[in-house]
Amino acid sequence: MYTGLFLGSYVGRVDLAGPILDRLLDLDPLSGINWLFASFISQMEGKLETSLERLQRGQELNPDFLHIRFWIGQQLAGGGRIEEALNALKVNSGREPNGSLREEPVTEGPNCLKGLTPT
Repeated sequence: MYTGLFLGSYVGRVDLAGPILDRLLDLDPLSGINWLFASFISQMEGKLETSLERLQRGQELNPDFLHIRFWIGQQLAGGGRIEEALNALKVNSGREPNGSLREEPVTEGPNCLKGLTPT
């Protein structure tokens, strides 16, 4: 199914990818990767708010899936919502001496995420 989704979306045939994605969401609505793909299809259709909602749903279901956090930040930044994008790209890098979570921005790509968990 993922192959059909990729082929349909990468050749610009959203009309082919959409039904495959609907089936994936029917089979596994709790999968963050399915919601990520759903957001890509919505984005290709020009439905940016729907795309963002789908990304946020994926993050709710899989809070440790940092790839979704990256795409949320990308979508927000692309829409001019810079402050929200920066907040979306923060990750928990441990605890401060007072016990509060220490957050740091994601600034250098996937390698800077090693050992970090989402806030």
